[in-house]
Amino acid sequence: MIGRRWCKNLDAKSVVYLVGYGRSGSTTVADLLGSHPDVFVAGEINYLAESVALGWRCTCGEPIEDCAIWQGLIPVSTRHLESPWGFLSLIRKRRRDDYRAAWQAVLGGLRDRAQRPVVLDCSKTSLRVALRPLAMRTIVHQKIRVLWVVRPLRSTLGAIAAVPSNWQAGANGTAGEVPTATMGIRLAHNRRLLMAATTLAWMIANAAAAAYYAAFGGSRVKWTDLQTRPQEMSAVAIADLGLAPIIEPAPACRHFVGGNRSRWSPAPPEAGQ
Repeated sequence: MIGRRWCKNLDAKSVVYLVGYGRSGSTTVADLLGSHPDVFVAGEINYLAESVALGWRCTCGEPIEDCAIWQGLIPVSTRHLESPWGFLSLIRKRRRDDYRAAWQAVLGGLRDRAQRPVVLDCSKTSLRVALRPLAMRTIVHQKIRVLWVVRPLRSTLGAIAAVPSNWQAGANGTAGEVPTATMGIRLAHNRRLLMAATTLAWMIANAAAAAYYAAFGGSRVKWTDLQTRPQEMSAVAIADLGLAPIIEPAPACRHFVGGNRSRWSPAPPEAGQ
C-alpha cells in the first residue's frame, strides 16, 4: 500500500487519525493510547473553534482559550474546507496556504507544549469532515497513520437511540448552549428518521475509514474486543501504529476537546500538563 510505505514508522511529524463513526469506543481507545509517553490526545480538534465559541472547557477543567496547552493555538474553523463540497475551494493557493499555516501551528504547538511528538486527532470521518485526513496529509504535510475503531451498525443504532447526541449529553453542567444544528438533536423526536440518518452516516464514515486505512495503514480495533479486552487492544494498536511498547504508563495528559465529554470529570490543571 502507498500509505504503508509513506508512514511505516511514526516520527515527530506524525498524526494518528482516529477514523470511523462516533459511539464506537473512540473515547476509550484514546484514553488508553494517551498513557503512551509519545502520544498527545488532542480530541476532536475539528470542533476546536466551535467548542471555544460555546464556552466549553478543556478536560483539564480550564476554559479552552485559557488552558496552558491550547492558549494561542485556536484557529478559525476550517471544517467547511474538510467536507467533500468544501474541499474544492482548497484549489486556491491562498486558501491552501492559510489552511496549512493554521494547522501546522496547532500541531507543532501541541507537540512542543505537551512534550509528546505524536498527536492523536479524534475527529473521525463524518461526512462534514470526511476529507480532513487527506487535507492533513497533502496540504499540511503530516504523516498519517489511521486508528479505526469499528462498532457494528445495530449496536451503534442502539447507542444513538439512547442518547441522540454527545453534544446533548455533554451539555449537562457546562456553560454554553448546545448547537441545535447537530443532527442527533434535530432528529431526536423522529426515531425512524434518526435511525435512517444514522445508518447512512455510519456507512459513509466507515467507507471513508476503510479507504484511509488502506492508503495510510495503521490499526483496526473492533468495539466488541475493546469492551472485553481493552488493555490487549491498546497494545495491539500501539504495535500496529509503529509506537514503541509501553514499559511504564505515562501520566495522563488530559487536555483534549470534543468527544464524549460526559465521561470526564474535570481535574485541576497541573503545571506542564
